[in-house]
Amino acid sequence: MMLPPPHPRRKPTIWHRGRIRGLPALSLLALLATGALAAPLLPFPVQAAEGSILRSQQDTPALRQARTRLPALEAALGRSAQGPGPRGMVQRRMEKQRQIARDEARARGVALPAAKLAGAGVAGGLLAGTARPALWSELPGWESDAVGEAMPAVLASCRAVNAGAPDAWRRSCDALSQAWRNLPPVPARASGARLREARQLRDARLRDALEENFIPTPVGEGLLTGYYEPVLRGSRIRVGDFQTPLHAPPSEHVQLGQGDGQRPLHGQMMDGKLQPLPDRAAIQNGALDGRGLELVWVDDPVEAFFLQIQGSGRVVLPDGKMLRLGYAGQNGQPYRSIGRSLIDRGDVAPENMSADAIRRWMTKVGYDRTAALMAENPSYIFFRVNQGLRPDQGPPGAMGIPLTPERSIAVDPSVVPLGAPVFVAGGNIRRLVAAQDTGGAIRGPGRGDLFRGWGPEAGKRAGNLREPVRMWVLMPRANALVADGSR
Repeated sequence: MMLPPPHPRRKPTIWHRGRIRGLPALSLLALLATGALAAPLLPFPVQAAEGSILRSQQDTPALRQARTRLPALEAALGRSAQGPGPRGMVQRRMEKQRQIARDEARARGVALPAAKLAGAGVAGGLLAGTARPALWSELPGWESDAVGEAMPAVLASCRAVNAGAPDAWRRSCDALSQAWRNLPPVPARASGARLREARQLRDARLRDALEENFIPTPVGEGLLTGYYEPVLRGSRIRVGDFQTPLHAPPSEHVQLGQGDGQRPLHGQMMDGKLQPLPDRAAIQNGALDGRGLELVWVDDPVEAFFLQIQGSGRVVLPDGKMLRLGYAGQNGQPYRSIGRSLIDRGDVAPENMSADAIRRWMTKVGYDRTAALMAENPSYIFFRVNQGLRPDQGPPGAMGIPLTPERSIAVDPSVVPLGAPVFVAGGNIRRLVAAQDTGGAIRGPGRGDLFRGWGPEAGKRAGNLREPVRMWVLMPRANALVADGSR
C-alpha cells in the first residue's frame, strides 16, 4: 500500500507525538529499510511530567548499529519467509525504539508517569530498587559480542531464576527462547563471508530479543578471575604414586540454607548448633582416615589442592577410564587465599601472582613448606562422582547445569541471581555470560569467576585471568514482549 504524498509546504522529517508528519511516499520495501536502519536516527518523544524527551543522534549508537548490522539486514530482506513480514518488522523496530527511549529516560532519573513505565521497569529481584538501569549503549562491546555463543548457557538456566519476580523471568526467558528457535539456520557448507553474514544475522536478532525483553542493571566494578576443570592421574585404590586422597563428605556433614539465594552453611550439628568439621591441617594429618571416604587417590598433592580450589575435576584411571568429580560440600571452615599469604610474606610480588607462580614457589621450597602453606587455608572441599556427563560437557555448577567454557560464570548469589544473564566488560573480556556457579572466594558486587574449560590449556587461561571489570545483570522487563510483539 502506498502512503499519501506529503503536503508540498511541509518538511518530511519530523516525528511528533507518535504521528509521522510530511513523510514522502515510499514503497513498503523502502519503508522496511528505513525502519530497520534509520529508525534509531529518528527522535521518539516520551511523554514526561514536563513535556517530552527526544532521543537524538547523540543518544544512540545508530551509526555503529548500521555498520555492524547492514550485512545481516540485507540478508534478512532476501529471506522474509524466515522472519516476520515487512510491516511486522517495521512495527517491532518502532516499538523497540520507544522502549529504549523509555529506558534511557528512566536511567537518567526522569520522572515518568506510571503508564509510561509499563514496558521498561526492572521486574524485581535482588537488584530491584538498588541500581538504575543502564543504557545498552553503555555496555562496552555489546554490539560486537557473538551473543549466540552464550545462548545455550543462558537458556539452560534463565527460567530457573527465582529472584523476586519469577513470572517476569519466565516471560522474558520464554521470549528469548522463542527468538532462539526462530533464528534462520546457518546455510549448509557455508564458509568465509557467507558464514560470517549468517552468524551476524543470528547475533543481531538475538541482541534485538535481549534488548526487547531485558534491561541491563549495573552491579558495579569488581575483579574477574578464571577457573577450570583440572585433569589428574589417579587410582581407586592406594598404590604406588597414588597416595593423596580426595574425600566424599562424612556422614555427619550437613548443608543448611540451600536454595534461598544465599550461600549455604556447612558443618556438623553438635548440641543443636552448627559447628565446623576438622580443618585442612587435621584432615591432611589423618582426621578422616579409616572411614572409607576416599573416592580416589591421586599422584600429586599440589594438583589435588588446586582441584579443591576449582571445585571439580577429571581423574584419568590406570585403565584409561575417566572419573568426573564434582563439588559435594565443604568442611565449614573459612577460606583463606594462600596466594595472599605469599604476597604478605614477600615471597611473590603482587603483580606476579598467579596459579603458576604458586606452583613454582612450591616446587622450589619442597613438600614440607608446601604442606604448611596449604594448611594455612583451613577450608577443605568434599567431592562426589558425577555420572552421565559427556566428555565434551563441563562439570555441573551450583545450579546442577553443566558449565559452558567461556560463557558460564561464578558469582556471589547474594548479589547476582543464579541463572541470570550477565554482561561483563574489562580488558579483553567483553561478553554475555550466564551466572551458573558460586565459589568460596567469589564475594561481593562485581566479583566473578569465568569458567574457561578443562585441561592444561584452560588452566593456563584461567591462571592468567585477573581483570578489573564492570558487570551488568540483565533483569527482565516488568512487561516483556514476546516474539510476535504481543504482551
